[in-house]
Order: sequence, then structure tokens, then C-alpha cells
Amino acid sequence: WMSKFSFLPPVITDLIPFWKDFGDVIKDAKHYYSPGQTVEVTFYSGNPRNDLMTDDTFLTVEMKVGSGQWKVVRNDAALDTRFFWSDKTLWSEARITWDIGPEVSPGVYRIRHFGHYKPLFGSAKSYNGASREFVVTTP
Repeated sequence: WMSKFSFLPPVITDLIPFWKDFGDVIKDAKHYYSPGQTVEVTFYSGNPRNDLMTDDTFLTVEMKVGSGQWKVVRNDAALDTRFFWSDKTLWSEARITWDIGPEVSPGVYRIRHFGHYKPLFGSAKSYNGASREFVVTTP
């Protein structure tokens, strides 16, 4: 008997610069980090209201475990990750941060962003993007 109700207007469309794709990196990770530092990556993003990802995630932190193999070590449910979405004048951005704790193993990592964008006509479409690979060193 209860339906979803929102005071927010519906998403009409998501826009990005014509030479970019959703999921492209705007501000990338640095090359090296140590425990105690924070990784920050910003992506071109669709509005998170296009899909609330209740059975999925807006982000993963992944560790390289073999040649071309990646293992998810964090997602948006982790207390040391954050997902910030902001609506700019002509496009949206997703800023993802990861606070590297002392328990984090040294290695090669990357941050990935997942979402959905809404074209002017049609239904929302999925996209994803990844940061550059970066190294977490011992303190």
C-alpha cells in the first residue's frame, strides 16, 4: 500500500563533455601512498538516483593479486571509503576517497566507480571507470 515518494524532481538526463565518457577520471590517484594517507579519485558520473545500487556498490577498492587479476578488498559499505556525488553546472562528479589504515597490505591497488547515467531518451545505462594503478607501501 505504500509507494515510493520523493520530493526530488526526477532525473531528466545526465550530461558530460562531448569528448568524455561516463566513468572517465577527472582527478586521478597519486602513484604512491602509505598507511595513514587518503586516496582521492574523481570521475565523471551519472546521478546516483538513476540506480540506488541497493544490491551492488558505487565503488570498489581492488588489490592486484596476479597478472591481470584483481581482488575486491573494499566497497562502499566499508567504513574507510566514502562516495561523494556533486552536481556541477553541466555534468556530475563522483569523488571517492579511501583512508588507508595500518592493516592494509602493501601492494598495487586501484579504485573503481560504478553507476548508471540517463540519456535524454531511453532508460538508464550502466557504466564503470577505474583509477590508475597505485602502490601502497609500508610505513
